Amino acid sequence: MRLRTLLSPVTIAVALGALLLTSLLDALENHHILMMLHAFVHGAPISVDELQWQMVASNLKFHASYVGVFLFAFGFYRLGGLGRVIAWLLWFGYVPLGMITFVVPFEIVAPFALARTAFFVLGFALGGIYFLRDKETPAATVAAAQ
Repeated sequence: MRLRTLLSPVTIAVALGALLLTSLLDALENHHILMMLHAFVHGAPISVDELQWQMVASNLKFHASYVGVFLFAFGFYRLGGLGRVIAWLLWFGYVPLGMITFVVPFEIVAPFALARTAFFVLGFALGGIYFLRDKETPAATVAAAQ
């Protein structure tokens, strides 16, 4: 809602759709993991198909997240100041590190995944700080001031 005057309706729709898809895939992934864990605890084998489905769902979730976050970062950038810091963290930290995790060998993926998570959490926390600090000022006022 705070970025609606800073981004086109199409950009918002695509970004929001991507993040809603992310949340749906995350919920499905979490339930599937719990189902596999329950089966494993009760002695049932976990099939290759289940593991492959898990990998596809997880990868799609992250890709949808990268699209949504990348697009919403344009709105943060237009807010100026702290908003630009958030945009840079997301554009040059979270998204690239996330894409790198798909191409580096599994043996060295952990530091990239941890760094991706750190950039996301930092961007999320700074976004919360920005909106709490500036909750009285609508985005339209900020945009008009620039």
